[in-house]
Amino acid sequence: MKNLTSIIILFLFVCLPINSQQNSELPNAKKIHLMFDNFQIDTTLTNSLNKFDLSTENKKNLINKVKSFYNYYLQSEWAVKEEPLEDNFTFLELNADGKPDLIFQGWSGGEPECIKIHFSNSSGFDSPIIFFQNLKDIKIENGKIKSLTSINLGCCAEYIEQESTYEFDKELNSKLAVNRSRIRALPNKYEILNSPIKFTIENEVYKLRGEPIIDDNGTFIYDYPEQGNTIAIFKKGSKGKAWAKDNSDPEREWWYVEMEPIQTPLEFDMFNYIDNKNKLRRMGWMSSRFLIKIE
Repeated sequence: MKNLTSIIILFLFVCLPINSQQNSELPNAKKIHLMFDNFQIDTTLTNSLNKFDLSTENKKNLINKVKSFYNYYLQSEWAVKEEPLEDNFTFLELNADGKPDLIFQGWSGGEPECIKIHFSNSSGFDSPIIFFQNLKDIKIENGKIKSLTSINLGCCAEYIEQESTYEFDKELNSKLAVNRSRIRALPNKYEILNSPIKFTIENEVYKLRGEPIIDDNGTFIYDYPEQGNTIAIFKKGSKGKAWAKDNSDPEREWWYVEMEPIQTPLEFDMFNYIDNKNKLRRMGWMSSRFLIKIE
């Protein structure tokens, strides 16, 4: 049985509003993993990129062309009362045809929020491309979308949080480029290193933990009772980078790390069910004792 208290706490965390953080520059998808911002979401981003000056009537006419994809929303008294369907849309140029394309950010019809992109075509709009849950970044060059980054903080009892960056090709097909994941956010009390420390693991096996402390008997996650705070076990030669340090333990220095993607299954891995494309960069704490710095 999943611990009811843990579920309630996690549900409240997921449902709390997220503070926005203004982005001065949209990073290239290939370089997104070189920065660290604790999975912040900028809720003003799409509106700041809107280049179309449309009347309310024009907006309604455009949305009417995709309404068939949102019957679930219109049939929900709760959703419509909470936020009218029209308020979920932003109008951007994404396929370089000079016409507005649509981005929907709102309720998916199930537990999560979602992002839906409708590209304009000669007769109206394409079926939506769907991403979960919240939009973090979008990069547009010469009127064409290049990349999109979403943040998925989970639903209800989900304990894994993800930041996923997708790249778009010339035909506007999307492909996962970078996927970062964690079980708990790095607390704000830690100072981010100016330059991350690149390293490789020296031990035959080494544990990635959810906290900067050795605990092999407690219950860190309700799905793994009395198994401690180990969230993954990596092999010798695995590489990563450290973003922050914790020196509160007199016996060892802890590093908050982001591990490079793996190609073979780990001995133990709480993240394994979401790593289906070998793109996942697992984040957590490691003792620096058997980590060797590399250039």
